[in-house]
Amino acid sequence: MYGGKYESTKTLLPARLKRLPMEWSLRSLVAWSPMRDPEPGYTVIIGGLWRLRQLAAANLRFIAHQNAPRMKEVILAFDVTRADASREELDKLHALAGDTPLRILTYSTTQHKVAKFFEWGWIYAWMNWSKGISACSTRHVLLHDLDAIPLDPAFFERRYDMANENGADFFGVSWYEGNGVEPRDRVTRTYEMVMNAETVRRVFRPIDGFNKVARFGPRTFDFDTFCYMQMLHRSSDHAPMNPGEVVHPSQMITNTVDLLAGRLRGINPQRTNLPLIPIYTLLGGDPTEATNVLNTVPDGGPARIPLLGKQLDLSRYSREHWAWLRESAERLAARLPDDERATAIAYLDRVESILPNGATAERTPA
Repeated sequence: MYGGKYESTKTLLPARLKRLPMEWSLRSLVAWSPMRDPEPGYTVIIGGLWRLRQLAAANLRFIAHQNAPRMKEVILAFDVTRADASREELDKLHALAGDTPLRILTYSTTQHKVAKFFEWGWIYAWMNWSKGISACSTRHVLLHDLDAIPLDPAFFERRYDMANENGADFFGVSWYEGNGVEPRDRVTRTYEMVMNAETVRRVFRPIDGFNKVARFGPRTFDFDTFCYMQMLHRSSDHAPMNPGEVVHPSQMITNTVDLLAGRLRGINPQRTNLPLIPIYTLLGGDPTEATNVLNTVPDGGPARIPLLGKQLDLSRYSREHWAWLRESAERLAARLPDDERATAIAYLDRVESILPNGATAERTPA
């Protein structure tokens, strides 16, 4: 008998075998080499889905207002080949970045085929971040989530200063807890993690950062991205963020991948943050998703909305969680011009009108 994620070999072995084809397919798709002369400062790395590039646009719109003199550049890695990424869309992203140096990375044909074959959100996260780490020239990188919007203009610099002062090679906002990992393991979440890229590229291979099913002694784990590295390296620490620094709806990107792939089991019907997608795309300059809801969903009608070409069922949605989601959306909408803000509020009002009355789940913060 084991402790942790898996109780016995009967459950551990199938999980390992299920993950093995992914590891073998990915092991040589990203490569890096030790850094000879790392530059001071840091690079912000964002992994993006091309089909959700409006979310990247929303993020860049806020990053452009960061007071970040030691940020060398933003690297934005997309799950699209260069041939399929239109020049017009790429130019729009560069324009939104303003004076922020922006480098956009795309997939090779092989990387795209493999990621598309498995269609699993964690593969995109690992590959995008790993490509960014491979391409960076600074000693430190900050792994910034696609759906994390920085509201505080000093946020990036503050996290970089805290990581530098602390000295840990993996510096996050909280300890990871779940899938067998406990706070005593001192493994930090990847969310807004500052990583020492020089150490990582010298000590590890990219595939070491992929989600790994593993056993350490009597305990078993299903490690999230870059967590297995930390378990081996033992140089992690964390410090919490200040309230209001960032708006981050957890699991929104992985839920989007599940929705588009038809894997509705992975979406919590009471607490998913997918209803925020139209607000994010509006922030990115595209009102299509929000106006589609306004044009097709009657006030007080059935509890479902069109989203990214699919239908999202909200018939079991928690009104308590909706209160948090709406508050977050309004904080973002407050930064919009009047006409876009009016569209955002109208969208929120329409969705609220179709939600069930009972709150059946606890509120889940970012």
